Amino acid sequence: MLEVLNTYSGLIGAVAEILAAIIALSAILISIEQFKSEQKKDREFRIEEEKRNQKSLAYGVNAWIEVKKEGGAEFYSLYLCNNSSGPIRNVKIKVIWNGVDLTAPTINTYPIIPVGNFVTSYCKEKKYFTYLKRVETEQDYSPICIQPTHDKYKVKSIGFIDTFSTKWARFYDSGDEAKEDLIRNAK
Repeated sequence: MLEVLNTYSGLIGAVAEILAAIIALSAILISIEQFKSEQKKDREFRIEEEKRNQKSLAYGVNAWIEVKKEGGAEFYSLYLCNNSSGPIRNVKIKVIWNGVDLTAPTINTYPIIPVGNFVTSYCKEKKYFTYLKRVETEQDYSPICIQPTHDKYKVKSIGFIDTFSTKWARFYDSGDEAKEDLIRNAK
């Protein structure tokens, strides 16, 4: 009888060890799956955070038209401001200039615009926008200029590629408050 009890206790001990090993293995497998899941969540969070950061930087690119009044004359200028993290490429600005739909530059795109503020104007005789001129100081940038309040002069949109090679399109005055004004990977 003692032999039978010893055999059973040895068998029960072996079964207990096997069960403990199975439980430990299960715990390890569950931990691995949880780790993979957390890694995936972290990676997705970092990707979304990077997209938000890129969009925030893309909002640093802006264009507008200002009018400077001297005496009885009005002088219109197109301003381009690149306050993003680096140069932008393939810049195309769609405007209404004196009631006519135009693009700046008139042909092709501005190939690269460094960080900074720039100004250009439309040469009616030659039918193109002048070269961009860097505006260095606040006084030169916008001394006594105001934005026109009528629809004869206004910026409709600006398209560009940022330093992360992401294509953006920014729309002004879409008329729909719910519509997003800055679109990633715009066509």
